[in-house]
Amino acid sequence: MLNFLHITALVCSIFPLIEMTKIKRFYCIIPVALIFDFAMVIPCLLEMFMGPPTTVYYNFRNAMMDEKTNLIFYLFIIIAQVCFYFEIRRIKWKNKKSMNYNISQPSRIYNKIVNSRYRKQVIGLCYLVMLLSIIAVLLAPDPTYYLKLHSVYSTMSQTVYNYDKNIISIIQNLLLIAIVLLKIYDDQDSRIFFVTRILCTIGVALLNQKRTTVMLILGFCLVIDIAFKNKNLKKTMIKYIPAIILVAIYFWAYALITEKISYNQDWYYVINEYFFRNIHTKFSIYAELYPNKVHILDYPCQAILCDFLFFIPRSLWLAKPHNYPYYFIAGLLNYGNITEKTWIMPTSYYPEFVSNFGIIGLLISIFFTIFICRYLDKKDSFIKMGGIAIISVLQIYYYDDMLKILAMIV
Repeated sequence: MLNFLHITALVCSIFPLIEMTKIKRFYCIIPVALIFDFAMVIPCLLEMFMGPPTTVYYNFRNAMMDEKTNLIFYLFIIIAQVCFYFEIRRIKWKNKKSMNYNISQPSRIYNKIVNSRYRKQVIGLCYLVMLLSIIAVLLAPDPTYYLKLHSVYSTMSQTVYNYDKNIISIIQNLLLIAIVLLKIYDDQDSRIFFVTRILCTIGVALLNQKRTTVMLILGFCLVIDIAFKNKNLKKTMIKYIPAIILVAIYFWAYALITEKISYNQDWYYVINEYFFRNIHTKFSIYAELYPNKVHILDYPCQAILCDFLFFIPRSLWLAKPHNYPYYFIAGLLNYGNITEKTWIMPTSYYPEFVSNFGIIGLLISIFFTIFICRYLDKKDSFIKMGGIAIISVLQIYYYDDMLKILAMIV
């Protein structure tokens, strides 16, 4: 039965892909469904031939080996693919019925942004963010802390921790936005813009202390070049090969410098942890099936409250929930209570929906995805472009404030 569902999930994933090739216009559901396949379906395909990855996390192993968990996960994949398929079919049908149903093409959106009268002001703000990041480091309690990568076994002082959480976290998010904007406005492939983006990326890597951020930046730049600047796919991929190699080297060097390689040297698992999200989703399902064994949230919708009421100061709401990744890592490591840690594991909004709403959260997450895609398709220019980027990222990397930004856009 389990093998049958496994194969069915893979087969069902083919049909939305076939329908996508028949659509000439750009819709939000297309990149979102493709990223879902990357995060959830590809690991299923690898697992069929290579088996589940080896990991040091006991609860991950239990989740991957539990029959009920896998059964529910494969049903989730099947239902998601069926919903994506009929959503794409609905779009095709609506296009045939109404020629006035106009969806802006990515190139049109891009041209409108680049030729905006606020172009110079936005670029100026990006350079201002760079200056602010330098000032923020110089004013830090220990400026040298942000000049190198640190071992995962090292600890920071409370003053540095508070400064990092309240100031540096904001600066690094602004730097990320600046990098994306500079890439968007770099319509002439300027060397100055290129060097500026590299310097910003190095700055984010040192401030953020996470290698996934560098990969995320590279992915954003690639999507902008292909989807919005309408560059040739083959030539663009060839140009990105050196950058991909450098990021791969950095990925390995980071593991050695920070001693994170001591956690797990199985690269099959590392790929699953950093790029795919099937293990994380299975773990959230496992926690719901066996609450006496694993504990993530204290009550339903606990993390969702944090996402939508983040603007309330903790000083006024002492019992204010934390961001979901903190609960996730605490549950994975079998901590009795949530602990503020200097590191967390990247998750996705799919396991967060499960932890907040139970197993039914899997269905809610699918409907949420389709609803957001329909909403963004009605928008134009920057909101649509930014919304698609954020909802796509949330399927793979959710650390702290990404869902809050999406909530503000909606």
